[in-house]
Amino acid sequence: AVVSTQSTGEAQLTAPSTKASTQLEVLRMEKEELERKAASLEKAKQHYKDSWTKALKELINVREKAQQEAKRRLLQEQTLMEHARLRYLGLEDNKVSKDTSIAPVAAAPPPV
Repeated sequence: AVVSTQSTGEAQLTAPSTKASTQLEVLRMEKEELERKAASLEKAKQHYKDSWTKALKELINVREKAQQEAKRRLLQEQTLMEHARLRYLGLEDNKVSKDTSIAPVAAAPPPV
């Protein structure tokens, strides 16, 4: 009777041990799956970050080019305005000198 008690006791000890081993294996598999998911998420996060960094750098370049183009156009317009101003002043000077050279001749008394 003692021998059968031992084998029943061993069977009872083995059953919980097998159940615990099975649960442990399931937990290991779940852990590995979670680690794979975490690695995948980290990779996706890095890709997203890299994409945003690239997009922001491109945006900065576009803005800088737009600013440079605006400055170039402004300088060009300023140059054109300065040339127009100088031409206008030149025309005014010519008109004034023509008016002053004609005025004394017209104002001179007729010869007697």
